[in-house]
Amino acid sequence: MTYEQKSNGNAAMYRRAVSGEPEAFWELVRPFERIVFSTALGVVRDPDKAQDVVHDTWVRAFSTLGNLRSPDKIGPWLHSMARNIAHEMLRKADRQVRRAAQAPTPHIVSVPAMMMAEEELRMLDAQLRELPEPHRVVLSLKYMNNLSCQQIAELLGIGVEATKSRLFEARRALRARMKAAESSAATHPAQDLRGEQRSQAMPAQEG
Repeated sequence: MTYEQKSNGNAAMYRRAVSGEPEAFWELVRPFERIVFSTALGVVRDPDKAQDVVHDTWVRAFSTLGNLRSPDKIGPWLHSMARNIAHEMLRKADRQVRRAAQAPTPHIVSVPAMMMAEEELRMLDAQLRELPEPHRVVLSLKYMNNLSCQQIAELLGIGVEATKSRLFEARRALRARMKAAESSAATHPAQDLRGEQRSQAMPAQEG
């Protein structure tokens, strides 16, 4: 199913969902589950917490669905809601940490990359975690969901050119971090070879 198909033809399903039918609501939001998860993961950086954000997003969306003026905008609406909930979760966690006077335990993002070796994936995860949130989110939407720049722009509420620019900057920043990490880790030929493999696994710049 294409992104356009997800965003269109939902009027009847929307009316049923607004009337309180859980089955209709689930059918309405199910196509956007991966997008909501990617958005959450880009903010909280932890798969388990991202799943909690997804759950809370569905709960809030079900109770406020009547506020959505156009069913065709449900994708951007869910994206914005998930992002807000994820930030709320981070603020809550920060308050708990402050009260306990303890430093938070870092978590590593789990980025699907089936063709990469585990070591390369850990390296990529560690560097992705350090990117600014806008970069993490746009990369997650692009490479976890295979969305076009037009589709990402609609979700983020920005222009296509701005999306392309953000994606370019995100890829460049990630490559720079990967190159620096590879340089510090390359202490013998075997590690040099792994560094080359990691560089080849990086997303190529789009024309």
